[in-house]
Amino acid sequence: MVLLVHSASPLKKLSEILDQKPLPLISVPPNSALAKTFQDGLRKLGTSWEIGIELSTLEMVQTYCAAGYGIGLSILAPGIQYGPDLRVIGLRDFPLAVASGAGTFYGRN
Repeated sequence: MVLLVHSASPLKKLSEILDQKPLPLISVPPNSALAKTFQDGLRKLGTSWEIGIELSTLEMVQTYCAAGYGIGLSILAPGIQYGPDLRVIGLRDFPLAVASGAGTFYGRN
């Protein structure tokens, strides 16, 4: 599991993002395994961050982040490439996100 920020953003760490929450969280729907796992991880850290922009695909999350609309929730998985307009911030201490039928996507990178 990762967060995506625009490459021009000064944000480089999860702690900076959670302290400031400077932009909306862009995510797939809240009932998805990815969003639920992220919210579980936030609860364990004693914080919350509701989805501000809900999109139907990870590709759309990436597109909106690259356009500067917010901070995206995504995954590290084979075949997913992020463009030069994005910085990837790993969520090393978060639980694993499991997607049924699609394999396991690890929160650690």
